[in-house]
Amino acid sequence: MFKIVAILFIICYPSFVFYTREPDFQDSDYTKGIIHFIKDSQSHNIEPVAFFTFLHQEYTVKADYLFKRYKEGQWVNIIYDTADPSDASVYSLWGYWIRWKELLAIIAIFVGLYQVAVTLTSNPTPEALIEELEGREKKPRRKKYDD
Repeated sequence: MFKIVAILFIICYPSFVFYTREPDFQDSDYTKGIIHFIKDSQSHNIEPVAFFTFLHQEYTVKADYLFKRYKEGQWVNIIYDTADPSDASVYSLWGYWIRWKELLAIIAIFVGLYQVAVTLTSNPTPEALIEELEGREKKPRRKKYDD
């Protein structure tokens, strides 16, 4: 059962990721941006921000991804929506394709569904066991050839 659930997870999660990214992977353009560290006005923490230029106007993208470290002046790839360049993201495996909150939620759902499946199939009622055993004994034999 674990193999079936794992295969479904491996198929469903990439499909979910591919069709839910913003900006859209298929309709967006790419450019280079540069990382600068700026003090956030609300939390007063220094956070990495990527700056990029589109049609002679400068845009910013937050780049504070968990487990991702940048250096001052580092060049990064930016994916942006050409209709709305303010809708942009740093294009990387961790941060654009894989986000830690979604990954934790999907793993929690995976474990929860697996536990439900194990719970439902591990303790059948006595009536269900008897019915299953009777069904095995009374299977009609198929004829080899139709009459």
